[in-house]
Amino acid sequence: ERIFLFLDNKIKSFRIDSGAEIWRSTIGNKNVSIVISDVINNLDIFYIKKETPDVNTYYMADRLSGKTTDLEAIKKDSKYFLCAMNKKNAKITLDVPLGIPGEHDIIWMGVNNNNILIQSMAQKKMFVSAYNMNGGDSLWEISRDVSSFYRSYDLKPAFYNDNLILPLDSSIEYLDDNGNMTKKYSDENMDNIFSFNENSIYNNTMTFIIEDIDYHYVVIDLNSFTKIAGGSLNIENPKLGYLKDNMFFDVSSSGSVTAYN
Repeated sequence: ERIFLFLDNKIKSFRIDSGAEIWRSTIGNKNVSIVISDVINNLDIFYIKKETPDVNTYYMADRLSGKTTDLEAIKKDSKYFLCAMNKKNAKITLDVPLGIPGEHDIIWMGVNNNNILIQSMAQKKMFVSAYNMNGGDSLWEISRDVSSFYRSYDLKPAFYNDNLILPLDSSIEYLDDNGNMTKKYSDENMDNIFSFNENSIYNNTMTFIIEDIDYHYVVIDLNSFTKIAGGSLNIENPKLGYLKDNMFFDVSSSGSVTAYN
């Protein structure tokens, strides 16, 4: 029953009933930023922080020598850390370096049982890494080739029966807890998946939206990994938003509200 606010290198906790501040915590200096977080766990906030070298001192030698500045170098020397903080008292319970290169962009993180899964990207390569939430030990990592448009769509992994469902450009993979692909859904008529996220999973089905001139929805039975329903959507920009009572609710940037079952 709290609200957590993440601001660059600060975390603040507020009471949900009154808005009164409970605590605030600063994570490092101005060169540290929180890139992603997850507050689903009952006891801890899990987040990833990125430590970037100070830009002024980092390039000082280049400026003094008149050398051409390599603007990508500072990204490569940046470091990611997996952290956990107690929700009640803001005490740091985990702070370990990750093996994810600094030039990667972290785009998703999920907490499932005792594992933390992290999705990152570098150019046209997408990675999923798994870590133990108790000590931060690396468990496994996979990579997939994706298109340059992958990040422009609403594509986020989701959990089902403790396994990971991973959307790609034109297919969906079912990964076990060791990162092995055990099932895959693809269709020769499915060129581009437009929307797939945690709201895609409902009971024993997954629903996602594809783009092929018009928008279409597809419903897959998760036990057999076969299509059981589908059809066109007469919606300008459909997204799998809030899910309630077998209905999706979406609010577009233009202000329109759409509900569909």
